[in-house]
Amino acid sequence: MNKRNIISILVLAVIVAIVVIVLPKGNKNTIEVGNKQSLTWVSSDIASSHVVVNIIKKVGENPDRYELVRVVSDKTQNDGTATWIPAKTDVNDNIFIEIGCAVTDNECHAEIISSDLVVIDSNRYQNTASLYDSIERTENN
Repeated sequence: MNKRNIISILVLAVIVAIVVIVLPKGNKNTIEVGNKQSLTWVSSDIASSHVVVNIIKKVGENPDRYELVRVVSDKTQNDGTATWIPAKTDVNDNIFIEIGCAVTDNECHAEIISSDLVVIDSNRYQNTASLYDSIERTENN
């Protein structure tokens, strides 16, 4: 049985959202490489029909600073759903999910950051992990 982790969102500008990540059994903030994750959010007062989904790592505090680990989708429908399959490049602690306006949209600037996640490589989902980019590309377009 999967657990749900409702993650409060930091909002800048026009997106008001909650990200709900379906997590596997075990530590609620630990995700295994290759274990497909369903991301959902609700946005309001946003003119953009597309959003970007990024994996970022917290690299500093006071002020909080993040760096991009990778782009899950550079332009997916703002329909409140996306797929993320943690890749080996995502393995680390202090990992966050960021949902914001697509680069091509000039009408807003937003950052949405999930709670702290830990991505580990247990080799349990090797088959899915090896196909993460094609699965994400197919499901997020």
